Amino acid sequence: MTDSNADASGGFRVLLVDDDEAFLEISKQILQQENNYQIDTATSVDQATQKLQTKTYHAVVSDYEMPKKTGLDLLTHIKKTHPNTPFILFTGKGREDIAIKALNLGADHYINKHGTPKTVYGELTHTITHSIKSAKAKEELKNNEELQRAIVANSPIGIATQAVGGNFLSANEAFCRILGYTVNELKKMSFKD
Repeated sequence: MTDSNADASGGFRVLLVDDDEAFLEISKQILQQENNYQIDTATSVDQATQKLQTKTYHAVVSDYEMPKKTGLDLLTHIKKTHPNTPFILFTGKGREDIAIKALNLGADHYINKHGTPKTVYGELTHTITHSIKSAKAKEELKNNEELQRAIVANSPIGIATQAVGGNFLSANEAFCRILGYTVNELKKMSFKD
């Protein structure tokens, strides 16, 4: 059984962005070996944005400091073009102000590269997997809510919701037709009325 988030080979597709090519290659090997991730790499923000135009990724992991544009520039681009794609800032810049700025811009996580490889990549692996599963759960919840709203709106049976105090919060078309009131009129009334 394969996860619907995974590609045909069973792994999550992750875009890893860092201007240090040797670090990129080592990170790619570790992540692919240990986790069956499908890793694509980019050595700049511009190269990453080009890849994002042609391929879908389950997550993006990016360094902060790169020539011309930073990881925060990439984050801003991703939140505009792929708002549901998890973004993890993976950097050697352990400054708190960068972490706060990244999280305020919508980063899902911030991980410092410094530490033992086992600890750093263990944390990165856990964060990637957790972020992807969390994004998938949010998407499923959104889809379920939209489906539920459509079912209620189009139901031939009158359906309404009511606040604890008794006033109507919402009503479908059938409920309004049965009682002869518009939704706005019902919202000013209680069930007792």
